[in-house]
Amino acid sequence: MQISENLRQFSNTPTLLITAGDQTAKFFHANDGTIEELDSFTIENPNYSDREGHFKRRSGGETLGSGSVLEENKQAVKNKFYHQLQERLDTISAEHPFDEIILLAPPHSIKDTEEHMQPKFRDKIDQRVKGNFTKDRPLALLRRLE
Repeated sequence: MQISENLRQFSNTPTLLITAGDQTAKFFHANDGTIEELDSFTIENPNYSDREGHFKRRSGGETLGSGSVLEENKQAVKNKFYHQLQERLDTISAEHPFDEIILLAPPHSIKDTEEHMQPKFRDKIDQRVKGNFTKDRPLALLRRLE
């Protein structure tokens, strides 16, 4: 897709734009006046019925403790997301080399997203934009960079 002339053209600077949410990410490659979506993924939440995953510990008729595996599963979903993000970055960098990364992610997760990237990618981050942009179209993303 052509980038309109009033927006950044990424001339001589191949750039990877990453829009990341808590469970969704999209990857765009911008270079010499064009931008294209390369890849995207979403990590689905585990599906639980009513109180599935809730547990209680009892002994002698007394409840000793209770809890839920839901919190553990939230962390497992995050771990899957970061693992998938890294795998996709490795694949994309081999097929579409880039010099810079622009990371667009929500304020509460931008730091974690960056920290879970390999140093070779983290060092290429040129710009960070806070917000949830996973549903934005490519040209709308570029307007946010101005």
